[in-house]
Amino acid sequence: MASEIVPVVKKVEEVFGSEPYCIDFYQRDYEWGKETVEELLSDVLGKFEDTNSEGNFAGTYYLNTFVIHPKNGNEYLIDGQQRLTTLLLISMVLHRMTKKLSDNGNKWENFSETLKTHIRKRPLGKGEVFVIRHDKDGANPLEGEKFPPHEQTLHELMSEQTDQHNDILQKRGTTSLSMVENYGIIFTELSKRFAKEPQSLELDEDRLESFIHYYMKGILLTKLQVPTEDAPMVFEAINDRGKKLLSWEVLKGKLLGKIQDENEMHDCLDIWKDCIERMKWSKRWNDHKPYLCRRDSQRSPDAFFKGLFEGRFLDSHAHYTKRLGSPKYPYHREFLRKEGVISEDSHSRLETSENEIKDFLEKDLRFYTRLFRYLVYHIRDFHFFTQNIADNELTPDWILLFSGIHSRYYKCPSSNKSPSLEDYDNLDDILIKIRSLSFEKKRFQALINSQSETFKDKAHANYFRQIYPNLREKQNGKWNLKNLRDIFDEAIKDLGGRKDEGGKLLDVLSFKRFRRPADVSRFLQDVELFLSAQTGLETKVFTKEKLQIEHVLGNNPIYEEEFGEVEFHKSIREQLACKVLLDEHLNPKLGNKLYEEKLDAYANESGLIWTGILSKDYHIKHERKLANLKKNFDLDLIPYNKLDKNNIKEFIGEREELLYKITEIMWANNTLEEDAYPKIALHPRHPRSIQNSTK
Repeated sequence: MASEIVPVVKKVEEVFGSEPYCIDFYQRDYEWGKETVEELLSDVLGKFEDTNSEGNFAGTYYLNTFVIHPKNGNEYLIDGQQRLTTLLLISMVLHRMTKKLSDNGNKWENFSETLKTHIRKRPLGKGEVFVIRHDKDGANPLEGEKFPPHEQTLHELMSEQTDQHNDILQKRGTTSLSMVENYGIIFTELSKRFAKEPQSLELDEDRLESFIHYYMKGILLTKLQVPTEDAPMVFEAINDRGKKLLSWEVLKGKLLGKIQDENEMHDCLDIWKDCIERMKWSKRWNDHKPYLCRRDSQRSPDAFFKGLFEGRFLDSHAHYTKRLGSPKYPYHREFLRKEGVISEDSHSRLETSENEIKDFLEKDLRFYTRLFRYLVYHIRDFHFFTQNIADNELTPDWILLFSGIHSRYYKCPSSNKSPSLEDYDNLDDILIKIRSLSFEKKRFQALINSQSETFKDKAHANYFRQIYPNLREKQNGKWNLKNLRDIFDEAIKDLGGRKDEGGKLLDVLSFKRFRRPADVSRFLQDVELFLSAQTGLETKVFTKEKLQIEHVLGNNPIYEEEFGEVEFHKSIREQLACKVLLDEHLNPKLGNKLYEEKLDAYANESGLIWTGILSKDYHIKHERKLANLKKNFDLDLIPYNKLDKNNIKEFIGEREELLYKITEIMWANNTLEEDAYPKIALHPRHPRSIQNSTK
């Protein structure tokens, strides 16, 4: 290093006795959770309680190290933001408690003023600021507010305004939200610890005074100051031990650290923060909790970045295993090896340049985070899109979009520095691509499921990794709808099934091989969507009701006696033809009733077409709409008033034949060609229907 680093041990009163600390750009947000804050309070208060009868300290409490580097006359935190911000919140709570006692004498007024000087400073030539400045220089207040976002939050906490709505705090960012939550945790705990009596609002002044002395003088931290030129190296070294930053946080530091011009770096930092906040706080239309970054899960922006990098840059499963799938090689390190960042040409990295980094942030990251946020909220408009997150990884649906939709082909004319997806040109084209890819993925997945009784998710993912590079390669500067199905079928050309002379697959699926309940449920929902689109009948597939598999022949001793126990369970009851869907409330009510006893509920309560058509009453009620299926597709929907030994084989055969015809219609033609389905009505969730998606 350029100079020797000398550690200096400081008390809390000394840590907050100097100039304010600024937060460097590669620092994460303040986001200590409840468990970490409570652990710190427990340790500090436990050490405080360990005193002798004279009230002397049994010992000091060492709170680790914080690291700063000087820049432009300010001290910037490289490490220690989480600890110091939490100490600042403790100081603010103690100030609130001493202020409450100030009427009891000058002693408490002095305590209150002393604590205030450790919370806010008045730097030379500047107004009063807090001792930790979470907002960058020049940050603007949000509309209707007086101070920059995080400073506004601290001002509100100082004036005891702790009831801000989460939506407002989310606009300010994760740091503000965490500060308000942790301030409440600290205030509750200290009020309880220093109450004169249990449940009392009156404070034990003697114990509180002793604790303030201990807090200011008995808690120690080690301060390290490093030269500015060594800051990135020190930051990475610190991250290699203790509680590590997440990969996306390191990626931020690596990318932004390459931008030399400070103004440009701050502009890029604004873009990064805006993209991350939009991604982290994306919510489904019916869920108040964030979809990606929930505090009760291991999800994080790393799921997004891994999916983005896999979709845009990896070219094989082996490449995935080496570059993203191995814990030994964090993706940020692999993609930034040899001081390089991602390049589409090499699928791995390019020579570092500020222009490439700025393009990645301004064009790629901005576009794909908008796409992510839009899809999370509008998921009702994209039935074929599966957006679950498992093991902090996105589903193939997301990665297909990243592969098949190139951000550089869409411009955002809006002067808004924080545009939404609706501000981009050709939104309708983007939505058609989303539906087209999702639709083909659905067919592709059904085909894989039908070809293997021992299908596993990992094998499923391997098939998709053959598709991602082909989608990128065959764009050739433009989206090509007509060869999309060929790209998917190429990945499974070695699977069994009937093929034409050119080797193209003809059997869309052999649903008799379905074994997993999830596969059966997804398939029956697809059938339901088809029937709904062609008849105009409503279906519960689009409601919030959770659907379950219903066996039309319940597990009833009467059926075991009639069909034979082994025959009934192995050859009849588990046939797909004998399964329908019901919502989670109706299904338990019907239980193991006889088939004839359930028909009325099927017809009048199920809200599902494939279930309802078993009943003659349903046919009478919807005769005109059901006639469209016979007229347009020659589909015979037959009701069955009774199932017994005499007609069960006929029932299974006819229902299976009907399912086969429906699946041929749904999947066999290339849905992406203009004249593929000249007679088929398009459901609002179908790829070529976009009328409801731009709201």
